[in-house]
Amino acid sequence: MGHETILVIGDKFLDQLGNFQLMEYAHPLSPQIVSVNILSKAKEKFKKCLDADESSFPDWIKKYYGVAVLFEGQQPDFEKVHRFGWVRLDADGQVYEIFERTISEGFFDWFEGTLSYWKLKPGAEGIDVSLAEEFSVTTGFAGSAKKSAIELARMWQIIESCAGERWDHAMAACGFQTWEAFDIVWDKYKAEKYSDELHRAAKAEWAEQPAVKAILAMPCPDEVLSQELFETEREMRSRLWMYLGHCGIDILRLSRDKYINSYDLGHLLGYSVIIKDGVLLKDPDERALFAGLADDTLLTIAYVHS
Repeated sequence: MGHETILVIGDKFLDQLGNFQLMEYAHPLSPQIVSVNILSKAKEKFKKCLDADESSFPDWIKKYYGVAVLFEGQQPDFEKVHRFGWVRLDADGQVYEIFERTISEGFFDWFEGTLSYWKLKPGAEGIDVSLAEEFSVTTGFAGSAKKSAIELARMWQIIESCAGERWDHAMAACGFQTWEAFDIVWDKYKAEKYSDELHRAAKAEWAEQPAVKAILAMPCPDEVLSQELFETEREMRSRLWMYLGHCGIDILRLSRDKYINSYDLGHLLGYSVIIKDGVLLKDPDERALFAGLADDTLLTIAYVHS
């Protein structure tokens, strides 16, 4: 159990989120729920089941899938007994359909509200949404707003300045020395079967490299830049300086420009998932994505239980 932060791009963001809510937490009449006939799949499972010979197919179906029975002419009660599906018998008591109700891409439990992370332009308005899905108009910062209302240019500047600061300090600390990435070091140690002891040994060798040692030991910079940032901006800067694991260090092997460009708004705002117009995006180029959005596109930072 935990939480996730999701960027939702486009109108009707609650409906978009509904495409990815787990079936057991969705409203039983949600339009995102689909009924899938799994009769063929059930027959294959029945054939392979060890105790299949001990029961009839209808009895096995009711026990295995835990769904209620319908007879010819009866309609399913989605709000109660047939919320998760049903098995239908003909006049002879034979199974001729088994329907499972599902949201195939569901991955979170429920919506807990929006996070007021969008910094709005002077005079612009956005909205915040509560757990009870109550909408309220807000200024300053908002959880949901049109692209044109958000200080996106300023937010990208913060990312670039924070990432650039991190890279500059790291290179100054190690004297621009190079080092082997952890994955290369780990290749020397890893065996067919994973071993914690070998992993620790590889990590120790990686950390003893002069450049890595220097970066791990470098002090945090002064607080001048930090004092100029809002809370969410300071959080991002802190995350950059706290990423002392091998992934956070090894990415510094990139050139300054590539290192900066490896960071996006998700690092500043904390979202790890992007949904656009009801579709889950896989590793999009965020700079290109945001550049291609119309000014009236609604952008929402949703917080969900997962």
